[in-house]
Amino acid sequence: ATPQRLGDVRLETTLTGPGSLTQSADGRFLYVGGAGDVIDTQTQKSIADLDALQHSTAVLEVDWVDGRPVFPGFPR
Repeated sequence: ATPQRLGDVRLETTLTGPGSLTQSADGRFLYVGGAGDVIDTQTQKSIADLDALQHSTAVLEVDWVDGRPVFPGFPR
C-alpha cells in the first residue's frame, strides 16, 4: 500500500543533517537521529531529548534473549 501522511510532529531540537527515523521494537517510540527527539507514537509528541542522538544519524538496535544479544531481522 502507498504510505499515507498522518500529520506533523514538532521537534524540540532542530534537525541537523539528513537525520534518520528508528522505531523502538515495541512500537511505542520513534527516535529521530540528527535531532535527538524521542516521539511517543500514541500522542505523536516529543517526550524526551537524547543528546547523543542529536549527533548521530545511525541507530543499531540490539535485543537480549537469555543473556545473549540478538539482532532484529536476523535468524536466532
